[in-house]
Amino acid sequence: MKIEREAYETATAAGMESEVPLLLVGDKGIITDILVVPCMDSADYSMTRLRYITPMGMHVYGKVITKNDTKLGPGLNLIQEDGRWKFIDLDKNEVEVETVEGPPRKEENIEESLP
Repeated sequence: MKIEREAYETATAAGMESEVPLLLVGDKGIITDILVVPCMDSADYSMTRLRYITPMGMHVYGKVITKNDTKLGPGLNLIQEDGRWKFIDLDKNEVEVETVEGPPRKEENIEESLP
């Protein structure tokens, strides 16, 4: 499993302050983004509800453990312990995840796209 550097940095920064669940999403075995779950009630991590909130073509690989969402979920769980972030599985075993550079993100100028 791999995670893009930008997604990792976003996940760790948001994980310290977030009051809502954060999911680790991506494609082809690479976590590319963090998805904010709209409300605590929709944090059903079973596949019954996730298909309605995840973008088409994206896979949910796990979640970020936050101060308000401490329950471990299936897949990877990014958790902070003793000031250090690490990935663990549902059984609390540490999982090795490689940080990779993602493709350059295309910066869009919103003003140029307006008529």
